[in-house]
Amino acid sequence: MLIRDVIQSQNYFLSGLSKEGVTLDQINSVVITHGHPGHMGNINFFAQKPILFHSMEYIGRHVTPTELNERPYRKLSPHIEVWKTPGHTQQDLSVLVHDVASYGTMAIVGDLIPSEALLSEKRDALDAETVWDSAIKRQNANLIICMADWIVPGHGQPFRVLPHYR
Repeated sequence: MLIRDVIQSQNYFLSGLSKEGVTLDQINSVVITHGHPGHMGNINFFAQKPILFHSMEYIGRHVTPTELNERPYRKLSPHIEVWKTPGHTQQDLSVLVHDVASYGTMAIVGDLIPSEALLSEKRDALDAETVWDSAIKRQNANLIICMADWIVPGHGQPFRVLPHYR
């Protein structure tokens, strides 16, 4: 599975996969954390793979509603869950990966939590105009923080969830 959260040039994207020993054929599905252009780059490589966006799954030109229409999360595997976490946009998704060796539970959150600095400063975003609903965003950020040991934010380095963040 690939989580598309940052736009990158085609060469940078492909070399990053290669550095990790991953080929495009090994990726069986894609999760888009939210629909802003800066977080949807290079999805053209995955036209025939399932692409999860909000409560829908896209494969080529076929669109199928998922259980995210009715439930707050979707289990993709025994260790991976996709959660609806609106706030930054109405369609935000966060991915929880459980039992990651040496890390515990990791959450890939897009701009729900843009960076550790904004979280520690108790700010919602770099610019208040980029937030769809601040109260819902804080509620969903708190939910994810309570479930995760590590956060992979939309604009920064992964960080450990410290007790005072909860």
